[in-house]
Amino acid sequence: MDAVRLDVSAAAAETEQVYRTLVEHVNDGIAVVQDARFVFANPSVAALGGRRAEDLVGLHIADVFHPADLPSALARYEARIRGEAVEDRYDIRICRPDGEIRWVGISVVATQWQGRPASLLVVTDITAPRRRRWHSGISGTRGKRALPLRLLASPAGDSAAAL
Repeated sequence: MDAVRLDVSAAAAETEQVYRTLVEHVNDGIAVVQDARFVFANPSVAALGGRRAEDLVGLHIADVFHPADLPSALARYEARIRGEAVEDRYDIRICRPDGEIRWVGISVVATQWQGRPASLLVVTDITAPRRRRWHSGISGTRGKRALPLRLLASPAGDSAAAL
């Protein structure tokens, strides 16, 4: 019986190590948000946000998400925590400490963290594709009209500088 327990324990430790290696080395960012604060961040999500993982942990999402996107992000987060159906994939802007604004695609699911409700996020940098789409729309390279001037400096801050 002790040999079986050792085998199960060794298998569990090996599985945990595989997952830890995956999370620490995957190109996409992985984060856990609880009480609207980051409680876990892998190196990729931290680098995308222009921070170290230990500096991201503890921050409120208001310290990271673009102010124009924050109300909808908070509403989705709160609905998810309440167990309501809410979109699980969306694009949002983040603000880095150096002032740069980046676009990210977020896939999110409800989870538990230390026995309490939380959100697990997988975060992908989509800034470059957004810039390409924006620039091709302005230059008309797709044979379409240029974007109206009101879209270039929208109140939501969705301008070339924000991409």
